[in-house]
Amino acid sequence: MAWHRWLTDLRHDLGYAARGLARRPGFTTIAVLTLAIGIGANTAIFSAVRALLLRPLPFRDPAQLVAVNLTAPPKADRPVTQTVAGIPLGEPTEWSMTKFELYRDQQHSLSDVALWSERPATLTSGDAERVVGEEVSARYFATLGVHPTAGHDFDPAIDHGRGVARQVLISNALWKRRFNADPTIVGRMLEVDRQSHQVRGVMPEGFRGLSGRADVFVPITVRAADELSEPWSLEFSAVGRLKPGVSLSQAMQEAAALGTQIYDATPMRLEMSADARVGWSATVRSLDQLRVSPQLRRALVVLFGAVACVLLISCVNLANLLLGRASVRQREIAIRLSLGAGRAR
Repeated sequence: MAWHRWLTDLRHDLGYAARGLARRPGFTTIAVLTLAIGIGANTAIFSAVRALLLRPLPFRDPAQLVAVNLTAPPKADRPVTQTVAGIPLGEPTEWSMTKFELYRDQQHSLSDVALWSERPATLTSGDAERVVGEEVSARYFATLGVHPTAGHDFDPAIDHGRGVARQVLISNALWKRRFNADPTIVGRMLEVDRQSHQVRGVMPEGFRGLSGRADVFVPITVRAADELSEPWSLEFSAVGRLKPGVSLSQAMQEAAALGTQIYDATPMRLEMSADARVGWSATVRSLDQLRVSPQLRRALVVLFGAVACVLLISCVNLANLLLGRASVRQREIAIRLSLGAGRAR
């Protein structure tokens, strides 16, 4: 049969190639090392590029997720690099709860918007353990499109009060590591920083919040009212999800206008520095674009291009080696052709 003959020819050709390479160890070593350097460098850099730039964020419809920031007035010694709706924007900064609530209640571009902040926490039930936690608002998980695999999300009503009942959601990793994946964990009490919290639910495997390493999630509003009422206590980040049909530029224009209104509603108690040329504002940026800094993004792209050139040079060098070897084998190839070997073989 044709396929049987093809396999026989292939076995003979591979055996012949292996014997030929074994007879020339110097050529074989140089060829293998040339390819190994080029392929190895490209594999290493592409792995970093894929993880940091190409792999989508592990959330529902990640292209719709945005980071929402207040923007501080540009400094006098720094030029304004971005203007939205005629409003110069300065350095992105954090939110206070008071300012965020003004933005949340007036904006129309985002279907969901939530606050979060990374914080260290100590589990004091049983053996003490230091973990990373996040303080979040009620719509945090709904905004990201993530839902507990066991138990329930936080009650949306917790955002409209202060000093609410202490609740906690835990990561799947913590549930398995500390509680041996106990299915009865929901509803039990867990001490976080020596305060009893009721376990509300367990998050999906692999989800560690926007910080990427959180094991416990507690509501921001467990804090006392006076801790959250100061407009200029800027310590929370905000994440939002664009409404269907709303573009990033439209959300940016609305945020810029609202940021100015929010500043007017909650002005600083002290006069601003004379170096400040404009007031506070707000901006919206793609969350996917923010996972690495622009400088690192450019460095990775340039480095990937450089190692691609290294692979190209390696292939050209190997082609030259093979051409030199082929010129030595002219007599052998002529004999093989005269005995009936096909051009492809």
